[in-house]
Amino acid sequence: MELVSEKPKPAAQERAGGIGLRSAFSIFLVLIVMISVFSVTLVTYLQAKQLARDEIRARLLAAAGTAALAIDADRHSRVALDRRQQGMDYNDLQIELRKIQKNIPDARYVYTFRLNKKNQIVFVGDSDNSKNKSFVGEVYSDETETMRAAFVPGVSAVAEKQFASDRWGSWLSGYAPLIRANGTVEGIVGVDISANQVLELEKKYLTVGLISSLIIILVLIPFIFYATHTITGPLRRVSEELKRLREFDLNSGSQNRSRIREVNELNFALESTRVGLKSFKKYVPGDIATALVSSRVEARADVKKREITLMFTDFEGFTTFAESVAPDVLVQLLNKYFEAISHAVAEYQGTVDKFIGDSVMAFWNAPASIPNHPEQAALAAIKVVDRIRAINAQRAREGQPGLNIRVGIHTGIAMVGNIGHEGRLSYTAIGDAVNMASRIEALNKKYGTSILMSASTAERLGKHFEMKPLEDVLLKGKSKPIAVLELRGVELESES
Repeated sequence: MELVSEKPKPAAQERAGGIGLRSAFSIFLVLIVMISVFSVTLVTYLQAKQLARDEIRARLLAAAGTAALAIDADRHSRVALDRRQQGMDYNDLQIELRKIQKNIPDARYVYTFRLNKKNQIVFVGDSDNSKNKSFVGEVYSDETETMRAAFVPGVSAVAEKQFASDRWGSWLSGYAPLIRANGTVEGIVGVDISANQVLELEKKYLTVGLISSLIIILVLIPFIFYATHTITGPLRRVSEELKRLREFDLNSGSQNRSRIREVNELNFALESTRVGLKSFKKYVPGDIATALVSSRVEARADVKKREITLMFTDFEGFTTFAESVAPDVLVQLLNKYFEAISHAVAEYQGTVDKFIGDSVMAFWNAPASIPNHPEQAALAAIKVVDRIRAINAQRAREGQPGLNIRVGIHTGIAMVGNIGHEGRLSYTAIGDAVNMASRIEALNKKYGTSILMSASTAERLGKHFEMKPLEDVLLKGKSKPIAVLELRGVELESES
């Protein structure tokens, strides 16, 4: 097509890339729900975890403080750090530590420490009675800042911040100072409480939270897809309608109601555009309008040389007829005639260029290429005459006069394209071929014929067309006469 200065982009390039709105919106909603649900689950889990750990830490601090009160710090000071010199004080301390351990739920061990002359933390007593127990005077190699803090005067019970673990399980350690009668810190007592139950409870919280989150997501997914369909369905239909408009399919409009105000505004704008394009199509030939809309390139003044077949029509005695009828009746009748002519031209792939008073100009092989354009034009001319005769016959039965039509056809080279200026263009054909077609149509009056055509058109027609050669005619403005033939009909029925 030569409607625009650039070729339309291939169909593959016209399709917009990217993910569809429905899929994108569904994924977005699912992600939002997943993030929200898992965030709530995580926050709940962390809070429950913190509460559980705060509870065991509180119990540990209370247990360590109680254990410190139960131990006689002055007697504890008399325990020698040499295990070879132990007496009743050491044995009584061991018994007391085991008793304390039994009274503390979930207690693993209870033990006491003292600082030696080198300021090292060493064991004094240990409730463990197995071969793995720590001996008096043994340096504790895994001391922590929390343990050191317990030796500071005035400090109450303290607990480690993190759980400790080994192959036998997990625990939390707490310490409290042993205060002598004179107020000095003799040592500290340590209590280990098992954390296995707490950790199992944390795992349970996490498992239950994750399962609950999945259940909530699975329950919400149908509602997500329903919401997606409710929102994107009308938008998808708007997109489909816009695609039809781009293809100039103006008869496929349907009501697309939505509960979303913006979508209804889009529908209103879409319907207004459809009505406007329908009106636009009545002023511009359909195939030209379709090409302009679908080309995606702005038209500009530009013409190209091209072989086309032109057809001009005119009504015999129109001026006299127009004086005898009311203007509104005349307009209605002309519209009926023009409709019959336009349908016949379109049926055979032609383009109605313009209406000139009571005349019609049409051409073939532009903007779309039509290999057998002379035959298509000849068939359209025959159809035009038949339809006008049918209208006249109907009017005669109603006691009303009709108009006889005259048609001229010529095939030649013309300049075809957008003519005018950048603000106002008209897709048309100009040149000598156009003038010849118009003058051939006027010869019908001389010969009393309905359809005349030039030899350049006749020689391109098949044998099934019935033609009658007439004399050579010298047309106005030409130096040489041309052969003119009458087209009487077609012997074989075409696709019409």
